[in-house]
Amino acid sequence: MSRKQNITTIFRGGNRDLPQMVQRMVIHSSRCIDSMEGGNRFTHLRSLIFFEPMDSSPCKSLLKLLSDGYRLLKVLELGGEQIKMIPSEVFRLLHLEYLSLRGTQVEIIPKPIGKLKKLQCLDLKDTNVTELPIQILMLLHLQYLSVRPIEAIGFKAPYEIGSLKSRKHCAI
Repeated sequence: MSRKQNITTIFRGGNRDLPQMVQRMVIHSSRCIDSMEGGNRFTHLRSLIFFEPMDSSPCKSLLKLLSDGYRLLKVLELGGEQIKMIPSEVFRLLHLEYLSLRGTQVEIIPKPIGKLKKLQCLDLKDTNVTELPIQILMLLHLQYLSVRPIEAIGFKAPYEIGSLKSRKHCAI
C-alpha cells in the first residue's frame, strides 16, 4: 500500500522504475546510488536510510547523492556506513530533523553542525566521536542526543549542554 501511495520505496539497484513522488527511500548499497538518475527526480524525498553498509567508495557515492538536490530531507540515517567524516553536503540539508551516524567511524563533529537549526535528534552511538563542538548549543530544537563512543575513553561536551531548553533525552 505504501508503495502505491509513493510513501516508501526500497531500492536495491535493479528496479529502475522508481516512483518520482516517493517520500521515504531505503537504499541497500552504493551501487544503487550510482545507478540512480539525478536528484531533481525525487523532489518529494524527505527520508533517506542506508540499510546496509556501503561498499567500494561510500563517500563518493554519498556526496553524489546529497549534491543532487535532496535539500528537503528531514531524516538521514547513515548508520553502519564506513565513513570517517561527515560530508559537508550534510550541513546544507537545512530541513534535517534526524541525523544518525550510529556505527560509523566518524571521529569529529565539525563546527557547521550549528547550521542544522531544525535538528531534533542526533545519534552518535558507537562512533569514534569524543567531543562535541560549542556549536552544538546552536541547535535549539535538539531534543535527543545519544553519544556512546566505541571505546570508553571519556567524552567532552560543552558545559551548557544541560541547559538546552528543548532537550528531552541526553545520553552521554
